[in-house]
Amino acid sequence: MTTLPLTLNNISIFHAHTLSPEDWVDNYCDEFFKKVFLLTNDHFVALQILATTFAKGIVMLDDYRGTLDERSWLLNLLNIEICEKLNMVYVMDNCNLTIQNCLKGMSHIQQEVFELKTFQKEKTKNICKKLKISEKQFWVYIHNARILLNDCL
Repeated sequence: MTTLPLTLNNISIFHAHTLSPEDWVDNYCDEFFKKVFLLTNDHFVALQILATTFAKGIVMLDDYRGTLDERSWLLNLLNIEICEKLNMVYVMDNCNLTIQNCLKGMSHIQQEVFELKTFQKEKTKNICKKLKISEKQFWVYIHNARILLNDCL
């Protein structure tokens, strides 16, 4: 049996696999979606991760070296996306929990003013009308809430 020199073996391996992005949806979408959905239990997040994975794959076409088969290469990209997304969700959950704990130190009206303005993006005049407070009171509440939140964080 004849073996090729090491350099020829590397060259033949280097270009062993190719990518066919036009077939990714047909070939991998269902399998990858099931994997992501099992981890996230969220249809929208799973679709988002899948779309981002395929988009990154297209962006990275020139970086593909052919050492992995197409499916394995895409699975690596998918796993990176899953890790990034789940880590971001974990960080956001912890951040939201911290903010909620900080809000507990505020009066009920301060909490409501802060949540309506910051999280629900309500207009000042609508908040004032809903809570039956003046604009001056609103600004005092929001200012004090922000100071308390800043001190808490």
